[in-house]
Amino acid sequence: LHDNNINGTLPPHWANMTALQQLYLNANTINGTLPPEWAIMTALYYLDLDSNNIRGTLPAKWANLTALKYLYLHYNNIVGTLPPEWASMRALVYLYLNANDIIGMLPPEWGNMTAMQGMYLHDNNINGTLPATWASMTSLLQLYLNANTISGTLPPEWANRTTLQRLHLNANTINGTLPPEWANM
Repeated sequence: LHDNNINGTLPPHWANMTALQQLYLNANTINGTLPPEWAIMTALYYLDLDSNNIRGTLPAKWANLTALKYLYLHYNNIVGTLPPEWASMRALVYLYLNANDIIGMLPPEWGNMTAMQGMYLHDNNINGTLPATWASMTSLLQLYLNANTISGTLPPEWANRTTLQRLHLNANTINGTLPPEWANM
C-alpha cells in the first residue's frame, strides 16, 4: 500500500491482525497518531510508515513489539521523547526516526539493543549527552545523530565499536578532546 494517496488515520482496530508480519504504508498522506493498540501485533517484524503526516508521540507500549526488526518512521511530525521502554525491542536492526520533532535525551537503556545495525536519529531536537551505555551496541554499523543539540564529550567507552562504519555527529554542540581510546574502533 506504499506510495499511494491513502489518507486518514492508522486504525487502532488493525491491532487484531496479530499474524501480520510486514506493513508498508510509506509515502502516503496518513495523519493522526501511532496507535498504542498496535502493541499486540507481536508477529510484526517490518513496519514502514515513513513520509506521511503522522504526529504525536512514540507509544511506550510499542516496547511489546519484540519481533520488530525494521522500523521506519522518518519524515513525519512525531514529537516527544524517545521511550526508554523501547530498550526491550532487542531484535531491532534498523530504526529510522530522522526528520521529526523529537526532543529530550538519548535513553541510556537503549544500550540493550544489541542487534542494532543502523540508527538514524538526525535532524531532530535531541539534547543531552552521548550515553556511555550505548557502547553495548556492538553490532552497530551506522549511527546518525547529526543536526541535533547533543552536548558533552565523546564517551571513551565507545572504543569497543569495532564494526562501526559511519558515525555522524556533526551540527551538535559536542566539546572536549578526542578520546585516544577511539583508536581501537
